[in-house]
Amino acid sequence: MVRDRTLSAITIRAVEAGNLTDSYQNLGSALTEPVYILMLKNTTDVTVLISEDGTNDHYELPPGASETYDLQANRADGLALKRCGLQFKVKINNGVTPSCGRVILQGQTL
Repeated sequence: MVRDRTLSAITIRAVEAGNLTDSYQNLGSALTEPVYILMLKNTTDVTVLISEDGTNDHYELPPGASETYDLQANRADGLALKRCGLQFKVKINNGVTPSCGRVILQGQTL
């Protein structure tokens, strides 16, 4: 039996272009609830790297790119999610400083 689930948007987390450096910094605050659908957007004019541990590069977003991860897609049972307390971090790639835009994390939770 399939149960209906109602999703709600989490608060947007973002870093403005002028605040991006070549060192990882927090992409907003840590998740305060588990995220089932994750959206990453780069509205800057440079490539950025996003990390889930502040050390390793996990996502590369070229200028103007956006990616969506539906962690519940094709799940027959159980839950797949990004855990509460996870702190995403962002940095510029190759030392090129952006002149506009921002990096945004959006998501959906139960």
